[in-house]
Amino acid sequence: RKLLETAGVGLEPEKAPKQTMCLYYSIDGPAPTGEPVLYLNGDGVIDAEGTCTINNMCFPSNVAPSYAPADKSLVSVSLIGIPPQSDTEAASLVQQQLEQWFGPEAQSWKFLKAYRIPYCQPNQEVPSNRDKPLRLAPYLFVTGDHRTSASLEGALRGGTLCGEAVWEGTS
Repeated sequence: RKLLETAGVGLEPEKAPKQTMCLYYSIDGPAPTGEPVLYLNGDGVIDAEGTCTINNMCFPSNVAPSYAPADKSLVSVSLIGIPPQSDTEAASLVQQQLEQWFGPEAQSWKFLKAYRIPYCQPNQEVPSNRDKPLRLAPYLFVTGDHRTSASLEGALRGGTLCGEAVWEGTS
């Protein structure tokens, strides 16, 4: 943004970015399932922003056993937004939900670490322009998931479109 401003190009103001908190736990022994599954909260999380309500969770060591020491499993939980509670308070509230999902053994899972991520995705709540121009000025292009859709696919699509625009603009 600052680089573009020095080039005399302004961008539209950004909406507040999407935030998340990721929490990690250790399990002594195998995960409750051996399947490489991403669990989604089916109870709805529409009003969950900034709360300790689980959005999704998985067992990364089911996919990559090297993510946990031998005889242990890794648990990864993501929330929508960043709750006001301390990391340990949030971990306790999340563990109560994990107990509802996986039974009382979830209370024995050891909290490892939490990460508060203030910019996990660009905000694309409606109204949102998902096809913003890539060429801002002669020989000046910008791309990224903030210009298309906030996803890996959006980042790849934006990069492809920008590459094509550069090719067309310089050939």
